[in-house]
Amino acid sequence: MKHVSLTEGKALRSILIFAIPIFIGNVIGVLYGWIDGLLLSKYVGTSALAGASVGGSSIAVESIFASAFPVGMSALTSKYFGEKNENKLKENFYSSLLLNIVVSLLLLGITLALVKPVLSLMNVEEGTEIYSYAKTYAYISSFSLIGVLFYSFLVSYLRARGESKAPLFFIVLFCLVSIIADLVLTMGLHLGIYGASFSPIIAYAVSDVVGFIILFHKHKELRLDQSFFRLNWIETKKELILSLPLALQLSLISVGGVFAQSVINSYGEEAILGLTVAGKITGVLGLYINGVANAIGPFLSQNIGKGQAKRGKDGLNKALLISVVLALVDCLIAYLLIIPTSRLFLGTINETTLHYTRMSVYFFFGSILLTPCITLFRYALESADSPYWNLFAGFAQLATQLLFVLLLSRYMGESAVVGSSFFSSILPCLILVAGAIKTIYSNKAFKTNLNDDKNKEKQNA
Repeated sequence: MKHVSLTEGKALRSILIFAIPIFIGNVIGVLYGWIDGLLLSKYVGTSALAGASVGGSSIAVESIFASAFPVGMSALTSKYFGEKNENKLKENFYSSLLLNIVVSLLLLGITLALVKPVLSLMNVEEGTEIYSYAKTYAYISSFSLIGVLFYSFLVSYLRARGESKAPLFFIVLFCLVSIIADLVLTMGLHLGIYGASFSPIIAYAVSDVVGFIILFHKHKELRLDQSFFRLNWIETKKELILSLPLALQLSLISVGGVFAQSVINSYGEEAILGLTVAGKITGVLGLYINGVANAIGPFLSQNIGKGQAKRGKDGLNKALLISVVLALVDCLIAYLLIIPTSRLFLGTINETTLHYTRMSVYFFFGSILLTPCITLFRYALESADSPYWNLFAGFAQLATQLLFVLLLSRYMGESAVVGSSFFSSILPCLILVAGAIKTIYSNKAFKTNLNDDKNKEKQNA
């Protein structure tokens, strides 16, 4: 579990090296998603593939919240790590773990209660094959949310300490167990949609248990003792202030996606399949940008904690430039993947289905070009103790997406719905840019490093 130094050496090199294991983990996760989709399509049918897509969308808000909630509080971990404050690291770990236990149980109860109402909202006709698959997938997959939250907590905590290789191991473990479970349950035992639903639950259980065993073995100072049962309200308050805005922002974006999916479902199975294929294509892109964005959080937090705010800002600038170049490359790759991916998942290409796939991918070009600013500034603002910009951006994105899906679709047709993700990203991008300018670029604290100031004081003295 050797950690990458994010506070020494060349800033961009540190970020890119730290991002490599995250990128590899993202690739492995996408490969698992493709295998899962192919097994459903080939061994159960395209209706099962469409049903799983709808069922996953119906619990997407809660799933996004579960994966994002632990990420925000990891900014505190990075700062304490940069300060070399072992007592604060331990307090932060205990209070974070307890908070996640409470949130996971509440989230599961809310999700189970909302499955049927959300499916009704999504224009899936009861009694149809797709509805049956979607309901089964949603109810069973709800139980994986506990695993998602603790998996995200484990990975985020380790990354916050600069350990990017250990999280990769847990990601590989999760995907391997998922694939094996998928092959055994879906293909071997012919459990169909039940096999696809139970596989991630099994995988999260295994990877979480193994992950915490390794964590406590390698970091003996974190082993549970009697202080674990005393909740530190001061730390908990700090964690909530950082975690809720990020989790709510991403959840609000997902709410807009639910409404968009609802309208798409009304277009019929061909539209659902077309956008499912488009999702497989776009899912393999932006992976290294995502890795760089995830690296920016601990990089900036650790440097702020060590009094090197200017170094953190310089690294952010270079990472932003690299991410824009990567986004342009992703656009070309997405275009080339449209036909091969459609044939892989659907066999015979239906022109109507292909029309929806192409439309979605073309709008993706615009989204991916906005992604560097949105993702990097999102985590940078968390690290700079200004998480509420993320919340404002989330409300703006939800309002804009609902505007296109529910109102402008009457005049623009299906393009307003399929392109709503891109259209609704423009205003949040501007908000986050404004937040970065105010919080980071115009802030005197980010113009020099603490050591630079001390050296100047010595010279003046």
